[in-house]
Amino acid sequence: MIRHGKDSKNVFLINKNMLPYHALNSADVLITKFSTLGIEAMLFDCPVICCVLDDKQRFNIYEGAADYIDRIENLEDLLFKLVTDNNFRCKWHDEHIQKQKDFLARYFCEMKKPPSVYQAKILDRYLATSR
Repeated sequence: MIRHGKDSKNVFLINKNMLPYHALNSADVLITKFSTLGIEAMLFDCPVICCVLDDKQRFNIYEGAADYIDRIENLEDLLFKLVTDNNFRCKWHDEHIQKQKDFLARYFCEMKKPPSVYQAKILDRYLATSR
């Protein structure tokens, strides 16, 4: 079940039992801590914000392709700016899409397999270098 956010009619929370693809296909941004959903969002040209509020830097697997937020106040500030400043939002979005394309291109050139195959490659590489 999708629920509206508290104060906004265009903010939705997705039930953990639902498939996220219909939401990712129309989302303006994905906020997550650490999930393969971040990579899937990138494949849908959806910018990713990673909230790592517990100082666990090992969750920074998206390299420069995502914004990393370590304080809830910083997330609030960024979201407020994205909602109220159209020029900032457009520039931020375009920069993220380019960073994501560069990030994804380092792991594969052309998508010929399901996104899960590429997610596994990225996670394998991350795990191999973090040991």
